Amino acid sequence: MTIYDFRNYKAYVRALLKTYPQRGRGQFLRIAKLLNIHTTMVTHIFKGDSNLSVEQALKLSQFFAHSELEIEYFVNLVQHERAANNQSREYFAHHLARLKERALNLSERIKVKTQLDEKDQQQFYSAWYYSGIRLLAATQDFQSIEALSQATKLPRPVVARVVEFLLGTGLLKQEGQSYAVGDTSTYVSRESPFVRSHHLNWRLKAIEQLAHIPEEELVFSNSIALSQKDFLEIREELVKFIERFRKLADPSPAEQVCFLNVDWRRVQF
Repeated sequence: MTIYDFRNYKAYVRALLKTYPQRGRGQFLRIAKLLNIHTTMVTHIFKGDSNLSVEQALKLSQFFAHSELEIEYFVNLVQHERAANNQSREYFAHHLARLKERALNLSERIKVKTQLDEKDQQQFYSAWYYSGIRLLAATQDFQSIEALSQATKLPRPVVARVVEFLLGTGLLKQEGQSYAVGDTSTYVSRESPFVRSHHLNWRLKAIEQLAHIPEEELVFSNSIALSQKDFLEIREELVKFIERFRKLADPSPAEQVCFLNVDWRRVQF
């Protein structure tokens, strides 16, 4: 679902809130506090004949973490709804059509990549949540900026910028009203200058979660002295496991986000 699919801002907001956790329960109260109006008035606006003011529309659009073009489109939707005569309605309808065309042209100019360039790799591997949000957005329960923000405990503007980056690079794609993992590869070789950041991101996440280890999860650490021959044999077994892991995990439906860290190294004293 995108804002450009709508010609009525009330229908858009109602549809957007349904993508929030618990189908948006409690969001009218949050909007009322944001706009400093009573919840009854919020109901009259989005389910009745009242309308937002332009100032309220701008504030609410920023609350939804819209991009600059989306903000302009949302405010024009409100102005179109508030228009007092056919001439002004036609003016705003024409402007909405031009904004939608700009949005479509922008999406067409974003080339589909199969591999991230160096600049995009630097951004993608700068923090765990780029990969985390990419995978989380592909699950059914996290199809909005609000839901992703609550799940990751990151501010909505940060999540919105990450999602915009992921869509722009082809790491994430939009299919109707849902997100899905895109076709762009995130493989990073051991020679890459970003491989350290890639491994460090998820190891730090693992350390962060050590305070609580649910029974169905597995955490294993073991130091041992053994022969060179056995060291290489265990490495080979781990490689075989990773191959089986990929064959099972790659086609698996996106229901939850997990991470696997495997280290089999010689200790450097």
